[in-house]
Amino acid sequence: QNSLVTGPPGTGKTVMAMLRAQALVQESPDTKASLIMYNKVLVAYSGSWQNPEFKNGVDVRTYHSWVYKIWSDLIARDKPPLMPNDKWSYDWPRITPEFTKRRAALGHVIVDEAQDQPKEFYQFLGAVSVLGPDTDCCVVADENQQLHEGNASIADIKLGLRVAGAFQDFPLTRNYRNTRPIAKLAKEFYTGTKTGIPELPSGRNSEGRRPLLVSCPDQQRMIDRIWNYARNNQEHSILVICTAGE
Repeated sequence: QNSLVTGPPGTGKTVMAMLRAQALVQESPDTKASLIMYNKVLVAYSGSWQNPEFKNGVDVRTYHSWVYKIWSDLIARDKPPLMPNDKWSYDWPRITPEFTKRRAALGHVIVDEAQDQPKEFYQFLGAVSVLGPDTDCCVVADENQQLHEGNASIADIKLGLRVAGAFQDFPLTRNYRNTRPIAKLAKEFYTGTKTGIPELPSGRNSEGRRPLLVSCPDQQRMIDRIWNYARNNQEHSILVICTAGE
């Protein structure tokens, strides 16, 4: 059955995607599981996971690499159709019928950062997974973190998955990533999307130092301060806040 995991930043969505992929391959050594990440940084992060079942059984790829692979493996030994004058956008209305008429099986497909793919991609996944038990999808998304306006909303993803019938919906609500002071600061930057604001961390391990806000009189002094602090405090994180256009 298809499933959708939603939640604001820090609630554990990527970890859940990785655990889902691991659980699938542990069930059977013959399981085919693909974990699709938005960019190479996330792929490197996931690929560094030391669990042997995960490393040996899960195919971790970027979105573009995965599309090229399934097209080459299942349809034709050439490039998948692209939209006119855009080498990064796939022509899903042309691609989808090629897979459905062949009843192509994609196996278990887990998509992380799903809000950064076009809505037509989820219409494709829904159409392919409706054909039988050989394809199912677990989609992980958060509209708070959408990088490009016009990509899939949560509603778009649900509409695509619903083509294959009922799907499971799992909302995550608590911030597990940050200390409580950092989480309180992060709450000020939410934009009001449907995935909402995470519950603040709780428990003794959630306490930490309050963030230090530093204002510099000019840009060069700011650069020097950041450079010196980062060099002398490599275990710390630094957030630079700029107004639009700077």
